[in-house]
Amino acid sequence: MSEFCGPFAVVCHDSGAANLLIAYLDDCLTCDIKVCMLGPAFDLWSRRYGKKNLVGSISEAIDGCKTLVSGTGWASSVEHDARWLAKRNGMRSIAALDHWVNYPERFIRDNITVLPDEFWVFDEFALAEAKLFFPERSIKLKKNKYLERSINLIKVTESAIPKKFLYLLEPIRNDWGFVRAGEFQALDYFINRLSEIKLPNDFHLVLRPHPSDAPGKYDDWIKIQKNIFVTIDDKFDLFESIGEASWVGGCETYALVVALEAGYPVLCTLPPWAIKSRLPMSNLINLSKVANNELLHLLFAT
Repeated sequence: MSEFCGPFAVVCHDSGAANLLIAYLDDCLTCDIKVCMLGPAFDLWSRRYGKKNLVGSISEAIDGCKTLVSGTGWASSVEHDARWLAKRNGMRSIAALDHWVNYPERFIRDNITVLPDEFWVFDEFALAEAKLFFPERSIKLKKNKYLERSINLIKVTESAIPKKFLYLLEPIRNDWGFVRAGEFQALDYFINRLSEIKLPNDFHLVLRPHPSDAPGKYDDWIKIQKNIFVTIDDKFDLFESIGEASWVGGCETYALVVALEAGYPVLCTLPPWAIKSRLPMSNLINLSKVANNELLHLLFAT
């Protein structure tokens, strides 16, 4: 990594930026690098590299380093704390943006804003969004090695199970004015429109929880479904889950983009009373915006 001088630290918690950075750092593990991966990021790193370059805490990762590369997740303050500590220690700070939404809010905890010196983005959409919100900061477009690797692995392992619909879950963190989490509202909306979508009567709905979802979160929802075969995805790797599917759906998770780029028909299940989908891909099928005959054509045309 020619952009680094001296030892550097990598700190991640959420899976989004962790996936991007783990793939990007493939050629850097022989460099002077210390990695602190906590939460879902720890499982991703351990699966790929075992204990290589791992340390147990933010402070241990930062100690003696000149540069910090951090994720920008929502599920904890780990990455925010790392940026704060780096700023206090006079370190150069880089943050990886892994999606296209809520950029300013990612850097605020307890009303304290800590921005990095530089942002890394991994596609042109994110580059435009970052320039809009952080015009005074350095923003660099990096190669999305995670997406490339995922698509290649999907193609290698592709063995579609007939009639399998993979539903990629995520915590929405918005109830849109109703006393029910948005992810469950979207699931219910999808189920209520199944008769219009006209999937095969014996299709198999496979729910893949988000890495930040608590175990058993969707068990009660599954129990009340009638005449639908629903199971929880038990695969660790996303590419395996997508490779077996005939169709893919969900709200706004980055995993939908992986499926889109791999050529799958992907259905956005955000209900009409929710926010408009902020995924910038034009080939995403929005359930709330198309009629039943269009859905039938779009889902089965691929």
